[in-house]
Amino acid sequence: MGKTTFKWLRDQKTLKLPGRPPYENPMKSSERSRFFNIRTVAKKEISDLTKLLELLPEQQQEQIFTLKNLRPFFKALFTARSNEELSEDKRLQLLGVCNAALEQISIHNNGPQLAPNAWKVLRETPSSSQETIYGTKVIQALQIEGSVFVEKKG
Repeated sequence: MGKTTFKWLRDQKTLKLPGRPPYENPMKSSERSRFFNIRTVAKKEISDLTKLLELLPEQQQEQIFTLKNLRPFFKALFTARSNEELSEDKRLQLLGVCNAALEQISIHNNGPQLAPNAWKVLRETPSSSQETIYGTKVIQALQIEGSVFVEKKG
């Protein structure tokens, strides 16, 4: 997407108002078409990034998918803006995305492989419910070792 698309989106403040009735300031046909094109391009770009993760050698991935490059994306994706009301649909969508991400981390032994040191300690901690606690411990292990990485990298 080009600079003109992002400028146009910044200028569309009235379309972003939460709780705005659909009959107020209805979109013109050209606006609907432009939003359709933006969604189409964005979906294609996400698909392309997925293919890069699947096909690129690890050394190349490490130069693209860095904390520096991804942190702004995660912040924009997961931050509920305090000055805007979070709609129920948006809240549920974010919860679904969070759940899918956490599910991928805790399934297939990804978490213990990514944070083996913290996992070894947490795995030995007694739990009341093995199924529920497993995912929680995986997340804790990732947070512990991830925060150490962030502190070292600055």
